[in-house]
Amino acid sequence: MSPSLDFNQFKNSPVDLGHDPRLLGYGGQAVVIEDRGTALKVYLARLNVPNVEAQADAQREAAVLEWLHKHNETGIATPYMHHLRLFSEPIGFRLGEEPLAAVASVRMSIMGGKKPKLPIPTDQPPSRDEIDFYRQLGEITGRFNALFARAPLPECDQLETDALVHSLRRTASKGGTDFIARADLHMMLADYKALTAALPLQLQHGDLHAGNVRVNEKGKIIGVLDWGSATLGFSGRDLVHHAHVSPLKGYQQINQIVQDAYTQATGQKPDSLLLQLYGLMHRARYMVGYKIGTPPTDSFMNFMRGPYDLTLDAYKQARLEHPLLRKRAEHPSGP
Repeated sequence: MSPSLDFNQFKNSPVDLGHDPRLLGYGGQAVVIEDRGTALKVYLARLNVPNVEAQADAQREAAVLEWLHKHNETGIATPYMHHLRLFSEPIGFRLGEEPLAAVASVRMSIMGGKKPKLPIPTDQPPSRDEIDFYRQLGEITGRFNALFARAPLPECDQLETDALVHSLRRTASKGGTDFIARADLHMMLADYKALTAALPLQLQHGDLHAGNVRVNEKGKIIGVLDWGSATLGFSGRDLVHHAHVSPLKGYQQINQIVQDAYTQATGQKPDSLLLQLYGLMHRARYMVGYKIGTPPTDSFMNFMRGPYDLTLDAYKQARLEHPLLRKRAEHPSGP
């Protein structure tokens, strides 16, 4: 069931939503409302925690949208930001038993095109349309990632170097959780640092799956939206998110198509162990943030089952064969 919001609270905001706004989507920390050619993304925070993080998220998305408007050379459209508003007021909405407050809003243009119509996942190999779509997705991922090297973000202080690292580092400092030991969190963070040490920072979309792109009548991708998870990160992070929309049995083939297209677009082949580590860190983050057995966690766990065996034991075994990590293990005091 869609959440019920009291939108009258926003009547005096720079975006006049009218009396009958249409709720497009609800994520963990934001709602998106469409009205008369514009979209309003309202960031939410629980009333019993500081709202600084939600406001920082809004500022980050606004900075990325502004930067893309000036430097996007991919030929793929992105939303144009009209207005950023920082504020804090209750909106009469409750998530479970916890009341939320609206703490920021970003007004932007609505993307043209339509969502891609991909088949429901089956036991069959991917169709020709799926193969074509994922080839485009891999290429476009590489093209957006490469933008940062040509035009660095002047507002990069508003971008976390990697949200996953910050989240897991905070958890490790508190001793871990019932599901992930502190030592394992430190191992993942140390491996991440070693594997990414030689890689340049890139602009990462953070949630680049089929639901966040728009295609024309011929199935060509013409737009990418929802930059709320964008961050500065390292090669390959966005590739992990393609697992969210891949067929269950055809995933291996789809994954290879995406990676090949990405490699062709960037000239850089992603490190397979780094991709496995990204997936494991995403899983760890959800295990930290949600209770096991709840719909968000179960859904995410199913999405992330793909070409990588995302268990901690499987990762520990695979890392022993990686040249960089093996060298570090043999010479812990070395570079």
